[in-house]
Amino acid sequence: MALGFNDGVTQHIPDRGMSFSSTPKIKESPFGDGYTQRLPDGINTIKKNFSIIYKDRLKADIDDMVTFLDSTGGATAFNFTYANDNAGGQESTIKVIAKTWNKNFSYDNYFTLSITLEEVFEP
Repeated sequence: MALGFNDGVTQHIPDRGMSFSSTPKIKESPFGDGYTQRLPDGINTIKKNFSIIYKDRLKADIDDMVTFLDSTGGATAFNFTYANDNAGGQESTIKVIAKTWNKNFSYDNYFTLSITLEEVFEP
């Protein structure tokens, strides 16, 4: 597997320093004595959110990625592969949607693209 995502033509590998957070989905029932009971809510209870960056890339490469992200409209899921250990041997592929993306001018013909991805649970 290759890290990153594929737009149908090119595999886009993010820069080092990618980060992710997990958001558990739970149901809570607080009681009057300070006790709170918690249970997982549903079958897919932990959703991952990724922040990835493509720094100082050629404008044409950034434009290709933005065109792909625009075509998904933030609603169409696509595959994203990430390394899930520090040794670099374990990779996982999940379905994600692009929640936000920001294109910034760096210098000359180079731009930076930052993307926020959210895991989705669908076939």
